[in-house]
Amino acid sequence: MIHRDISCGNLCRRAFLCASSEVSPESIPGYSAGPMQFDYPYEILDSEARTRLEALGDYLQNRHGIGVVWNDEHKASFSGRYLVVKIEGTLTFGDGTLQFRGRDPGLLWRKKAIAYLQGKLAKYLDPSTPSETLPRG
Repeated sequence: MIHRDISCGNLCRRAFLCASSEVSPESIPGYSAGPMQFDYPYEILDSEARTRLEALGDYLQNRHGIGVVWNDEHKASFSGRYLVVKIEGTLTFGDGTLQFRGRDPGLLWRKKAIAYLQGKLAKYLDPSTPSETLPRG
């Protein structure tokens, strides 16, 4: 599709952004310069949270091929690919709050990715579910 970019008068082959115009990426709908991030509260001891998050890491590795590496007692890094989405980031936890910081999968996947991760965290950090019954793959 060829369109005329009104701001610079050039013909270009991109429907929304002309390379020679002064359109900032932030003005494009759905653009995200930063990481996908959210905080998630939990009500169990940190040691129990670590055990449960290790189970979740095993599940992600065995089910989706997403590798999880523990950097220290309260921080893990993860990376892999799920379908067409590259997944990478960090997870830190302590004092009843888990912080997820990851690569933004883009507008089409962002809401689904956050809902999926928060759903898994709800299941794995639920104190009423015995940790030995949590799936590992």
